[in-house]
Amino acid sequence: MRSRHPHWIVGRGLCLYRHESFAHVAPNRRRAALRLQLPVWSPFANTGHHCVWAGAEAMVWLWDADAVRPAPIAAAGFEPHHAAAAHILPETVFHPRGGDGVRLINCAAPSGEDGQGGEGAELQLWRDGALVDSFWAAEPPDAARQAWFLQRHGLPAETQVATAAAPLAAEPWASPVSPGEWLAAREWLLAVAATALLLAAALWHEARH
Repeated sequence: MRSRHPHWIVGRGLCLYRHESFAHVAPNRRRAALRLQLPVWSPFANTGHHCVWAGAEAMVWLWDADAVRPAPIAAAGFEPHHAAAAHILPETVFHPRGGDGVRLINCAAPSGEDGQGGEGAELQLWRDGALVDSFWAAEPPDAARQAWFLQRHGLPAETQVATAAAPLAAEPWASPVSPGEWLAAREWLLAVAATALLLAAALWHEARH
């Protein structure tokens, strides 16, 4: 299955991951609050990022934008305009979302024309539809490393770690948006539109008289 847009997949090994709750921020202010946090979280001079929202929780991937560039797409047989239009996204969002619990994914983002940095394995902790924590390693984490991951979240050592293996999807995760969030994010635009309609109605009424 081909995707609707060209994607430049950034291997998980080139990304930093951050999960943050913005429940204390008004829905129409959350994206602005996230942008303010990016320089605090990122060690890179020029940061690329991608965020997927799960309600008020932000799942954020950061990478060095100077090291990750989609320009080679044009040289790999794609139309030149596809390079400029490519969506730069982290590998993780092309794997299936997880259910509650801990799972281990073998990273498989292709290199070359479709992506870069694909190798290693990722431990994930999922809770209520959000990726709460993610740990990447160049080699699959051994029992000791998995126990460390469980311990830092207060999970018992006997917690089952599921293994997920699936080809990358054609499309990345989407952020579900409730009607209230949709309206809140467009509050200012809707107010302007309503004012314009009222003004047009008033002018039309005056023109009739």
